[in-house]
Amino acid sequence: EERETKFGRVRYKVTDSGEKPEYEDCRRIAVATGLPLREIYRQLEKAE
Repeated sequence: EERETKFGRVRYKVTDSGEKPEYEDCRRIAVATGLPLREIYRQLEKAE
């Protein structure tokens, strides 16, 4: 599933246990923004 976020389009992996942003999308955002990967994950998980 794809969603529009403040970082642009991000793919999410949807499972029975919940949803998580895709690693490659988070990595791309981290490189582009200079923010730590962990911070990107935190912000995207909070945005759900």
